Amino acid sequence: MKGNWLEIYDILSYCISNEVMESIYQREIENCFKILGWRKTNNTLQSQITIPIGSNNFIRPDIVLQKENDSGTCVPLIAVEIKRPDNIKRERQELQLFSYMRQLRLNFGLYIGEKIQLFYDTQDNKENPIANPVPVLTVNIKDTDNNGEIFCELFTYSSCSADRIESFCKDSLKRKQEYSRLKERISDFVLDAEENIKKLIKDMLLTEGFEEERIYKELSKIDIHVNSRTVESKIQHTVRQLEATATNHIADSNSSQTRDTTRFSFDGGIHYYNKRKFVLEIIKHYVNTHSGITFEELEKVFYPEIFNRNRGVVKRLTDVQKMISQSEDVKNRYFLDSDIITLFDGTQIAVNNQWGTRFPKFLAAINGIYTVVSNNDYKAK
Repeated sequence: MKGNWLEIYDILSYCISNEVMESIYQREIENCFKILGWRKTNNTLQSQITIPIGSNNFIRPDIVLQKENDSGTCVPLIAVEIKRPDNIKRERQELQLFSYMRQLRLNFGLYIGEKIQLFYDTQDNKENPIANPVPVLTVNIKDTDNNGEIFCELFTYSSCSADRIESFCKDSLKRKQEYSRLKERISDFVLDAEENIKKLIKDMLLTEGFEEERIYKELSKIDIHVNSRTVESKIQHTVRQLEATATNHIADSNSSQTRDTTRFSFDGGIHYYNKRKFVLEIIKHYVNTHSGITFEELEKVFYPEIFNRNRGVVKRLTDVQKMISQSEDVKNRYFLDSDIITLFDGTQIAVNNQWGTRFPKFLAAINGIYTVVSNNDYKAK
């Protein structure tokens, strides 16, 4: 399968590098499926066909891959939605693919644009029966990665079947869910990191025979700081600093620390802002330049894990108000009042204002969207 993927990679990467038109890209994608054994001549590969839906409507998927059923009739297996190779996938484009999948009663769909994504409709979501299909495989066309070989193995005509694809999708979904639970547990642990880590230390020392009162006394002299580092939403938590000093020494040390006063600009140095205000102004600017954006779309750009899953970067104002009702301190953690942002559909959002050690993660997240300059050399701490 490696040979097939390298050949497909050569075709698609050329299209991306040369930013070909969508019609040319579709033709080349059809050639890629032919490499895997799909053919127009036997109706296993159908392109831009009109499929009647009801008495007055129709759909026209870019590609439909078909296989013979037990009676020898070709029936749809996978719907394929194609966009330009320089496209950045949006939610409405996903919804177009999902519409094809549901109209054709298919569990699987492929999006092919700047990347290849396989979507799976679980159809067994009892909590949310109208939930959208979910991505279970992503192939970065710009890299000759292993997922390309997996794609070829799944969609080689001779071995491709609904059962085989479904088995892969379920396994992939299970792995994603386990990973999500792991991230959630780590995130919850880190929210109360000092308390949780001290409990682990205390339990360890108790098993070694130390007296509980003495353990508490010594732990009261310790400050524990935990920072989260994230790359493409993959959270890896590490203990960054563990200081064990007398309480009065800690107070003296803290009072002598210098505060980082670096200011940042995203408009070429015309306006500079401190970290908190910079985050707010970035999000205001993004909303103003994407006038029809929904909260869900905004949260995909400024995803919660930049800060953490519970606090997020942006929150609906109604959610923040609920959090404030449970803990008064929350009102100091978000920009409120005149800094509340209203989206086109009336949704009001509040922006997180706690950006000390987490600010480098925000800079990394907006890299490629904004060009940022600072008034001083900035080194993340």
